[in-house]
Amino acid sequence: MNTQIKSRVSIKSILLGAIGGQGGNVLIEWLFLAAELDGRRAQALSLPGLSQRGGGTNFYLEIASLENSTGDKQADAELLEKVIFAQFPFPGRVDVLLGQELVELGRMLQGGFASRQTAVVASSQRIFTIDEKMPAFDGVFPSEKIIEAAATLAGSVSIIDTLELATQNGLGELATNAMLLGALSAIPDALPMPAERYREAIQEFGLVPEMNLKAFEVGRKYQIDDLRLTLEDVRLNNAEKFDNLHLTTNQTPLKDLHILADNSLNQNSKLKTQNSNGAADSGSIPEPEQKKARRQISLTPITKGEKKPTLNIDKLIEAKAEALPKIMQKGFWQLAGEVQAEWPSALQNVLIEAIYQVSDYQNLAYARRYLKQIKQVLELEPANQSEYKLTQTYAKTLAMRMTYEDAVRVASLKIKPGRLERIRRDMGVKPGQVLEVTDYLKPDAAEIYGIMPYFLVEPMLLLGKVTGLGYVLGRQHFTWQQYPKITTLGGFMTFKFLTWWQPLRLSSYRFCQEWKLIENYTEQTLRYARQDYNLGVLVAESGRLVKGYGDTRRKMIKTIARFYNDVLAPLYKWEDRAKAKGDEIAPFAVTHKTTQLALQLIGRSDDGIDKAETLAKRVLTEAKNGQTRSQLIAQIENWARDK
Repeated sequence: MNTQIKSRVSIKSILLGAIGGQGGNVLIEWLFLAAELDGRRAQALSLPGLSQRGGGTNFYLEIASLENSTGDKQADAELLEKVIFAQFPFPGRVDVLLGQELVELGRMLQGGFASRQTAVVASSQRIFTIDEKMPAFDGVFPSEKIIEAAATLAGSVSIIDTLELATQNGLGELATNAMLLGALSAIPDALPMPAERYREAIQEFGLVPEMNLKAFEVGRKYQIDDLRLTLEDVRLNNAEKFDNLHLTTNQTPLKDLHILADNSLNQNSKLKTQNSNGAADSGSIPEPEQKKARRQISLTPITKGEKKPTLNIDKLIEAKAEALPKIMQKGFWQLAGEVQAEWPSALQNVLIEAIYQVSDYQNLAYARRYLKQIKQVLELEPANQSEYKLTQTYAKTLAMRMTYEDAVRVASLKIKPGRLERIRRDMGVKPGQVLEVTDYLKPDAAEIYGIMPYFLVEPMLLLGKVTGLGYVLGRQHFTWQQYPKITTLGGFMTFKFLTWWQPLRLSSYRFCQEWKLIENYTEQTLRYARQDYNLGVLVAESGRLVKGYGDTRRKMIKTIARFYNDVLAPLYKWEDRAKAKGDEIAPFAVTHKTTQLALQLIGRSDDGIDKAETLAKRVLTEAKNGQTRSQLIAQIENWARDK
């Protein structure tokens, strides 16, 4: 760009981070039209990632404006035509960051696109990534870290709970884009167009203009009227959530944003020889003139929020009883009454839900067996306990473990009353239309013989082991593919036949195997809870690792065994001896911290158990080398992060 253009033309750049299906192209079209209607020149580019939640879809827009006009419209227009727009956003040179989803905003922050001259406008809406959904435990990346990063790196920040704002104003979820546009229009100096141009753009684009104009005004009013918070206010209101959060300087990728890796825009951090308008520079890039920092932050206050009111216990019992077969309802009322009379009130909601699930899975006798197991753990609760965290955790996990998915359970769910009606409703099947539902099943050998009686299967497996036939079948990974249609008599009867095995379930090979695992889980929980309450809670939580079916479940069964034997037990034995020396650290604090991080590693990836064992070995090695428990606790988290 020559000297004349540089001196008379200013360029504003907007980077939008979105997810496929959120309508990011509509928001960019509004901005483009607003610029054109205001006599400016603009260029918009789409930088697509993967569709939907697999990855981000990014849009980049540049708006060229004349700083001063000569009065000759043709000459001004010709000058704007000479502007060469950039093909990619450049780190540290973006004026506006728009985030339709919070993690997508985080990706842009990680890419270094924010600076003190950047205005950030984003929705606090979260659509969880695959990496967040995969861990067995809580894998959700903290929204607060992204918000704090924005508040630290950018000049002006507005994070809006667009869904809540839409609900308050009678708008739908699709109003998010117009609300973000309205908020952006109210930020001084963010973009050069007046608010009226955005309204005209919405009208001209013609996509539900009435609703979008209303949403635009809602977002604009929110930005103008809502409470202004400083970064310190954010930290004070969320002190616990922001503890130990290490912030970085401007334009430095944030180490804490691990989940935001693989951003399609990160490639731009390598474009060190390209200026903000896409032209190549032979020398170093001079830093842009820094405007006065705009340190105002406008955001929906981040509060822990009030707990949702729990359902009245009597209404809960009534709802659960009605969901059971009539033959079981009277017995369920009686059992629920016993829970109300004999168990602490803090546990009653959890137990009522659990005995319903267990009864629906098998029968009321099975539910009583469940409660008998829980009583063993309840006896270990301290006398002054009010939350019963150990019992709550164990009760929830045990209910899940006792209702494992076998062929009988799958079959009963497939033909459960109301399933076909739900499919019709979800698929929009109209009256008179024919609905055909095909289920795809592929049980392996273990799932097939698992529902058979233990006394028959055990000798067969022993014979297979002796003859080598079991090894051959295992290598072949035998499966039995089926495609029953429940909308036909034959398909329905296939599933109905499997449900007839339910009375025999408690004598099946699979149940005997599962119950041995449950007894081991209970034994581990009781053992460690007797020594240290918090350690007992953590062991109770570890039972959640065993879930799923088929190979996944078998893999997690082996994993949890390695966790108990190779991670938890060695750490516990070492610290049981070490704590006898006396210090101010709580008993088993190192074991608790290490195993807590180990469980997170296990939940995140298939090789997590290997990383967990390596972490435990490192802790024990450093302890052997003379590090105190206090020193170990200070470093464990860093060691876990290195895995």
